[in-house]
Amino acid sequence: MLEITYYPGCTLTTTAFEYGDSTTTVLKRLGVTIKEIPDWNCCGAASAKSLDHKLSLLIPARNIRNAVPLKNDIYVPCAGCYNNLMKAKKALEEDDKKKEIEKELNFNFQEIPNIYPLMNLFLREEVKNILINNKFKESVKVASYYGCAFLRPQEVLKNEHPELPQSIDNILNSLGVDTVEWPLKNFCCGGDLSLADPLIVSKLVDKIITYTKEAGAEAIVTACPLCMANLEMRQSVTMPVFYFTEIIGIALSLEKDIWWKKHLVDPTKIVEKFKRAKR
Repeated sequence: MLEITYYPGCTLTTTAFEYGDSTTTVLKRLGVTIKEIPDWNCCGAASAKSLDHKLSLLIPARNIRNAVPLKNDIYVPCAGCYNNLMKAKKALEEDDKKKEIEKELNFNFQEIPNIYPLMNLFLREEVKNILINNKFKESVKVASYYGCAFLRPQEVLKNEHPELPQSIDNILNSLGVDTVEWPLKNFCCGGDLSLADPLIVSKLVDKIITYTKEAGAEAIVTACPLCMANLEMRQSVTMPVFYFTEIIGIALSLEKDIWWKKHLVDPTKIVEKFKRAKR
């Protein structure tokens, strides 16, 4: 049906295994052919830009270079990876920076692939129609949480509205999931401060959790591995957190126990509620 170039990034095979496995499992069920970027490397995460701006562009640019022969759009599940690849893409669209990158990588970029966050794939009509045909029969209330790396800086990402993001909401709504309205869906969880100042992060996370509970949500749904880690590790009250691909997996009867075992906050009760909602 569809063929995509896929950049998994480091965390989807390690600390965010459940995101990586639920993504590939769901995409295969939907008939999407996944072509992983050959010999891909870490996008540089937050460390490269803290040390060397030039290096922070070259590292993700190498992944774009390796993706060119596949001749497909690149879809990226991790918010940080998407952010870094898009910054490299913008640099490649500026002549002076492009020449410098081409010299360092010994490669002539005659074409630059389009790069999208993974959520966009599930908003394509042919994919969305499958989700609509597998709706939950009963509603479960969740809060969609985007964080900041998928949304800002807007002039680089050019993805969705940084103040009013809708992609995760639209995907979940197509499955019959009730997404609550709440004001902090684009609020930073404090990701890069997680080790440097965990107290600040804990305060930010508690604010996020408090607002989702006040909005009536039973769980939070995200697409960012760093947000997921912070929300689970730093919360002082219990709120299950899911990747949006895990919810799709439940709707398609593809869920795996190993996904839930990777969660730091036990999601079992909500998982069972979603499964009952399918009947």
